[in-house]
Amino acid sequence: MLNFKPIELSDKDWIRPLVRCESSRSADTSFGAMYLWSAGEKRFVSRCGDRIVLMMTERETPYFLFPFGCGSLVPVIEEMKEYCASIKKPLAIGGITENYVPVLEKLFPGEFDIERDRRYDDYVYDAEKLATLTGKALHAKRNHINSFENTYNDWRFEPLRKEYINLCEDVLEEWIDADPEHVERDIFDEKDTLLRGLREFDQLGMLGGVLFAGGKPVAFTLGERLCDDTFVVHFEKAVADIRGAYPMINREFVRYIMSQIPEIKYINREDDMGLENMRKAKESYHPVMMVEKYVALNAPEQWPSGL
Repeated sequence: MLNFKPIELSDKDWIRPLVRCESSRSADTSFGAMYLWSAGEKRFVSRCGDRIVLMMTERETPYFLFPFGCGSLVPVIEEMKEYCASIKKPLAIGGITENYVPVLEKLFPGEFDIERDRRYDDYVYDAEKLATLTGKALHAKRNHINSFENTYNDWRFEPLRKEYINLCEDVLEEWIDADPEHVERDIFDEKDTLLRGLREFDQLGMLGGVLFAGGKPVAFTLGERLCDDTFVVHFEKAVADIRGAYPMINREFVRYIMSQIPEIKYINREDDMGLENMRKAKESYHPVMMVEKYVALNAPEQWPSGL
């Protein structure tokens, strides 16, 4: 039986071992993403065998993340189906990675309509490439960084520490004031989530970084190890009118990650949420792979468009 509860910080002790067992490069499997977005998106979690069942309830009809973990998948999906039947709602499962699509089709033939949702594909990059920015394709990024270094000869990158949190919050406020896409998404939910991440990064076991220039912080970033060879960057914010701040914090953070966790070969920079500007920005770094995401509906006629 599924016994849902709000996600708490202490849940990392049982969730992270199951995520590591899955060894997925999907950002959806990170405890940080599950926990930090749990307030705004009203997320609840239950353990079912050795799999994690995460339910989002911000919509009228609950929506489930694919149950990552170890062990048999069939009894977990059956429990999810039974739960939805008990509340008289259809079952929708999102965040399904490409490798699980044929598994679902084989285990539950004809029960689900499965479609790719491009908005939530993760962008995964070669860590060494992000750290060096070598090659013609990344020439523009190097130009931005050269401009930044020429303008701010006092720049420095520092690992995130507790004493820098208030400074990062100031950068976040400047970013919100200048963000051109605030009408396209709930930027204030993102703000609350990010503040939670900054204030609890140490307890979450995350790494972060702060970029200083002109005597003040101009960018910060935050992320965590996702699996053996992949690190996921959850947040990256910079003062909008400082040329080169974004590529600079990106490069320096990846260098820091690699110095702290030498096994990291890939950097997952999450999805683009279907936003054109964000898609262009993430494509400009030339990902080496995409983690494709799919949605499975067992009663698609009951679901509104745009799920």
